[in-house]
Amino acid sequence: MKTLAFYAGALLLLFSTTVSAQTACDDCQNIAPDGDMLGIPTSGQGSLNTFGLNWKSSHGSPSYSPGSLWMWSYNNNGEGVFYDGVTFQAGNTYTICLDIETRTHNGAAPNPAAAFNMYITNGLTPSETGSGGAPIPPVPPGEVIANTPFSSFPNTFPTPAATTVTYTFTPSSTYSQLWIYPSSPTLPQVELRISNLRICETINPCNYDADPFYVQNNCFTQFYANTPPGLNVVQYHWNFGDGTSSTEENPLHYYAATGTYSVELTILLIDNNGNCCPKTYKFKVDANSCKPCDAIQTIVILPTDLGGGTYNFTATGPNSLGFGYVWDFGDGTTAVGNNVTHTFAPGSYAVSLTIYYYDVESGECCKTTVIRDIFVSPNGQAGISTPLAPKKTELAPMPEWLIEQPSLAAVNANVELFPNPSNGTFTVSSSDERIEKVIIHDLSGRAFQTINAEGNANVRIDFGSEAPGTYSVSVYFVSGETVTKQIVRR
Repeated sequence: MKTLAFYAGALLLLFSTTVSAQTACDDCQNIAPDGDMLGIPTSGQGSLNTFGLNWKSSHGSPSYSPGSLWMWSYNNNGEGVFYDGVTFQAGNTYTICLDIETRTHNGAAPNPAAAFNMYITNGLTPSETGSGGAPIPPVPPGEVIANTPFSSFPNTFPTPAATTVTYTFTPSSTYSQLWIYPSSPTLPQVELRISNLRICETINPCNYDADPFYVQNNCFTQFYANTPPGLNVVQYHWNFGDGTSSTEENPLHYYAATGTYSVELTILLIDNNGNCCPKTYKFKVDANSCKPCDAIQTIVILPTDLGGGTYNFTATGPNSLGFGYVWDFGDGTTAVGNNVTHTFAPGSYAVSLTIYYYDVESGECCKTTVIRDIFVSPNGQAGISTPLAPKKTELAPMPEWLIEQPSLAAVNANVELFPNPSNGTFTVSSSDERIEKVIIHDLSGRAFQTINAEGNANVRIDFGSEAPGTYSVSVYFVSGETVTKQIVRR
């Protein structure tokens, strides 16, 4: 791998570049919504700038079709695009992978100065001519990622070259635009087709500031450390301000009394050089509370189908209260604990969870029971029904959309929601399944948004009008599989 250095104004960008079929982006989380370009309509539908996507025209009239963009240049005129779906933060390291096809219009050798160009910048505005090309705009302040001669790509002439380029870089400032275009000072015309943009981020932990927050959940307070994927976190330590603590990333906590508490979170990270990097955050919490015997009535079962008749069951209450959890799987076996796994033979089972609490000071003892129905077919295919009645307390039934799980655990593992928590927009990304639609529910079961994905692998969703809290995202695939995950709206 060759390391190069380019200058743009007074700004320096160090990056490495490779051309290969297997890319560095194959093993990391893609953070580029609309990067696959599959949401772009067929040609002839108007300006690229009117589709509401993260792709815009910078000059000329780039040609488009689902999955790709095409542009040309000669005599320092032509076409170009920019992408504004990712903010490149100063000091963080990014890897960009892009499939490109380079050629000359008549198969002649390109001008030696003809180049494939890629910049990060903030200075572009959408601009498109009615037809044909336009002068290449002056390069705004920013940093160079690529200025690669067309002649360096194999088979640029007389036949097109299709390849994947990979660039790794660390910007010295923060930018929100990725500018891509071909350039040539003379004929012959050079042509560039791009597709399948992928962007991965490697964060330097010591340059990252977390933004922890909390959400009230019935009698409990749900805390979130809010650290992004990719951080090498060694330990979380929460001090809840009531004499108790936790080392979980996102703990669910019970306050014995309603009031305001001073919460402290310390995150111990390892930086890119292997050094310790502790970060401490302090904030106030206005917490609700209730009696423990009331709190146990808010607990529900979250079952996860692991495939082959095996289920994982989790009770949603915090461990700090000392609740007792007793499971009866309906097949003559039992277990204790708030998180258990069990394998069923083919058949139907009523799985019950009894939650106990004993208050030593008052002598009060209470319990409640929640029941779920599990079905396992002879071929190992499992299913979860709605809650069974009766229950020994008046618990609200767990909505089906909240506990719906895929029949194959692998499908669940290949679906990501990011960023999560979200400030109102997020992306659903599937690495190996095409998405048919996405439905979002609130915790009351209200389905307030349905998005038709039309077979795309990435779907960007805006639910900024909804109140902060936890929501359920059900992803329906073209194959018939379904995955349900949770997203937190900050």
